Amino acid sequence: MTIHIAGNLKRLRKERSLTQEDLAGFLGVSFQAISKWERGDGYPDLPLLPVIARFFDVTLDELMGMNEIRREERLHDFHAQWNENNAKGNHADNILLMREALREYPNDYLLMAQLVTSLEKCEASPAERVRNRAEAIELSERIVEHCPDAEIRNAFLFNVCHSYWRNGDTEKAIKGARQLPTIYKTQENALVMFLEGKEKIQIGQQAIVALIVSLFQQISYMKDTDHYSPEEKGLIVSKFCSVADLLMEEDDVPILLRYKASAYMDMAELALKQHENESAIDYLQSAADCAIKSIHSLKPFIPASLLANGQEVSAITPSDFRKLHMLQRFSSKEYDPLRTDARFQSLYQSIEEAERSIRS
Repeated sequence: MTIHIAGNLKRLRKERSLTQEDLAGFLGVSFQAISKWERGDGYPDLPLLPVIARFFDVTLDELMGMNEIRREERLHDFHAQWNENNAKGNHADNILLMREALREYPNDYLLMAQLVTSLEKCEASPAERVRNRAEAIELSERIVEHCPDAEIRNAFLFNVCHSYWRNGDTEKAIKGARQLPTIYKTQENALVMFLEGKEKIQIGQQAIVALIVSLFQQISYMKDTDHYSPEEKGLIVSKFCSVADLLMEEDDVPILLRYKASAYMDMAELALKQHENESAIDYLQSAADCAIKSIHSLKPFIPASLLANGQEVSAITPSDFRKLHMLQRFSSKEYDPLRTDARFQSLYQSIEEAERSIRS
């Protein structure tokens, strides 16, 4: 619990146009004591607190910042409950929770961000998804317009652009996207120049992982155009896996395993469209291998790959694994040619076992 005497004492003194020496004289203490209290390096003795409160004609609660303390505790409870619900996938409950929280704290940007996340994650009917997206867009726009933290603003501008695009408002999505920083003018590219020693290495390694993820996203959207033939689409997606393997030689960064699994799934679908069933099975096996390998890193750990071996990385989570939608995608019509293939059946079972183990 944080006691807010320091800030309140300084505010009350300045509101009455008093110097530290003036206040010290009224209270019968040294001005050094007043300075120490206002810096937060110590607190007045308990018998002196009512004297200070009476001098400034405030309650003890106001002097000690009890409203701020209660606010912090209440917000902590909201965040803790949100985290618990989110881990369990109870996104509908979190929507109600965050709406209640925002009625109490309507200008808290973290609560807004958590509500946006829950609205986007919640499985709902088509009509409810439309309403949820509209609410998420409105909240994101408020964050973009008013939040003082530039990093948070940019993150939500990125997300809301995607929401515009999904709503069919491509022009608005492009307009917003052009306001985002370029890949060159980023925090990482600046800091790696100025930092020294371990910090320089850490920021560089984090940036490299982020750039590999960005590479996958660029390739993934490029291949969805009609510019490339199916063979070319398969080739450019495979280049992502090759780059990831080249830069992370131990294949031990969970987020990259997730994106590689997704890339192999894309390659399998492309192979099936060309009636190359054997290749499709090979790609599916590679996707499963990536997903299963990620299960062995359920807790944060330090990778052994040279360009990631200085940072603790977050493990893939059960929700990340489910996002691959492997079983659902395997049951789609595109995989009908593989139904009787023994290799496919074996692969299907291994993925089911992997999902069971990650849930346990």
